[in-house]
Amino acid sequence: MEDTVRIHAKTSKGTLAAMDLSWSINKQTPWYASIYGTQGTVLIGWKESKYKRAVDTDWTIFGRGYDKVQAFTSQLNNFCNAIHGIEPLLITSEDAIASAEAIERAYESMKKDDWITLNPTTSLPIRAAS
Repeated sequence: MEDTVRIHAKTSKGTLAAMDLSWSINKQTPWYASIYGTQGTVLIGWKESKYKRAVDTDWTIFGRGYDKVQAFTSQLNNFCNAIHGIEPLLITSEDAIASAEAIERAYESMKKDDWITLNPTTSLPIRAAS
């Protein structure tokens, strides 16, 4: 499994995104996901999450942050409940295949040094940084 990756994505309408994913780099930021758009900003953090629309003067706080133990416990409980037929898997085999495909396409992008369409049905071009 990759330890660290940077992927740039571009939607069919030209919206750009950059993703830094790592299990070993500690960036010392309060947010693990930041989304900036023309209509506002969403910051998803370790201790809290918040958003601010372009028309707002103040931030709106939502959520209590990321609790890693609770997240892994919920994931394990879901897996066990799915085995017993109590509930469906939240992370499906299709999700796993899509994740592996994204990694494979990122390597292809690096090799070709060009944008690669991730999935023809979503038309999401990606470009991996070497």
